[in-house]
Amino acid sequence: MTTERPPPTIAILPWGDAIEDFLETANISLDQFCCEMTGGWLFGYGEALKLNQCETVFICFSTSVSKAETRENPRTGSKVLLLPSPTTHRFARKLARALERRCSHAKLRRIAPLLTILHQTASSLASYLATDPLALARALKAHRVSHLICQEYEYTRFDVCVLLSRLLGIPVFASFQGGSVTASRLESWIRPLTVRWADGLIVAPRQERRRVITTYSVPPSQLHDIPNPLDTELWKPLENKASLREKHGLPPAATIAVWHGRVAIHTKGLDTLLRAWASVAAAAVAEAPLLLLIGNGSDREKLRALIDCHAPESVRWIDRYILDRSHMRELLNSADFYIFPSRREGFPVAPTEAMACGLPVIATTASGVPDIFPHGEASGGILVPPDDSPALARGMTRLLQDPELRKALSANARQQVIQSFSLKSIGTRLKQTLTAPTVPRNPIL
Repeated sequence: MTTERPPPTIAILPWGDAIEDFLETANISLDQFCCEMTGGWLFGYGEALKLNQCETVFICFSTSVSKAETRENPRTGSKVLLLPSPTTHRFARKLARALERRCSHAKLRRIAPLLTILHQTASSLASYLATDPLALARALKAHRVSHLICQEYEYTRFDVCVLLSRLLGIPVFASFQGGSVTASRLESWIRPLTVRWADGLIVAPRQERRRVITTYSVPPSQLHDIPNPLDTELWKPLENKASLREKHGLPPAATIAVWHGRVAIHTKGLDTLLRAWASVAAAAVAEAPLLLLIGNGSDREKLRALIDCHAPESVRWIDRYILDRSHMRELLNSADFYIFPSRREGFPVAPTEAMACGLPVIATTASGVPDIFPHGEASGGILVPPDDSPALARGMTRLLQDPELRKALSANARQQVIQSFSLKSIGTRLKQTLTAPTVPRNPIL
């Protein structure tokens, strides 16, 4: 008599020493994250794996809870496990911030090099202390976790999880979402070991795969080219553009360009976008075009100043992070094309959402973006260099002036998303990668 094996349970640990580190950059509360948020790579992974008979639990350390809490996201059914941030981490973080303030004090410039070293060491130590291995081990066992995914391998939590997985015998992977490279001397000693000890790295951008192979001497077989998934049944073209514009107070006859995401000026290239848009709007001869910006974040005041400086009359900013995907879909469908001017990215979800809604895209060649458009315009996108406002302006002008080009790129964009990023197909690849046979590990704990 054979017993049916339970479905795999995949634990995913998102970025941030505490989950609030991420939430604050988008001006989202913890309750909104647990109860309302549905988009992005994290919930995309959850939905894709669920379609392929895998359970998922998101494990987050939080400064807002005093004991472990399990919540359920009602919109996706994903479990969110909140673990309290360790006291040692909070103390070390305060020390690091105090040293940072000391480093900038004018009277202490003579000992600044020493203080800088102390600050870097304290910051790195605080980040390592953010992951309580005992609390995490108890959580993994309580939820019968069979596989572990960390967001980013260039991150201290990944190091801790790799070492913990060796003790528990649980395979551990990391998903690249644009994280920066090793930041401290301590990490540079540990990271080469943990990257090679991991069971696999999920890295969609070719440029990043080449860097990892060169930097860490890992075999190509350890890297898995799996893009972020998207629900192409939810993100889709809507036919009633005129009524959508009326509903959301947008001009009926204007050509509308749109961007949405987290307001981080430098990373997202919003300064480049506004410089380019100012020249495009000034040269427009027909009805003035409109740039629609949607999002919020830590740089919101800087963005407001940039809008006032460059093109206040032709920019509309919805200054909040829209969690309702149906609402966001309506706004994207109200526009004529999408702009993605980032300087640094992993494998971004935002432009694929726009593509699924049938929007042609003009985007920079930042990291994983070219992998979304492997055939350029035949994949629905016009690509320009990052930080190049004249090139961005020329691309936007082409789309503004050529409705037939927009129509052709729209069809190409939708087809590219369906073929390459659907939930079912990406979920199948994720499950196959995570559950593929590996060298058995005997748990130490």
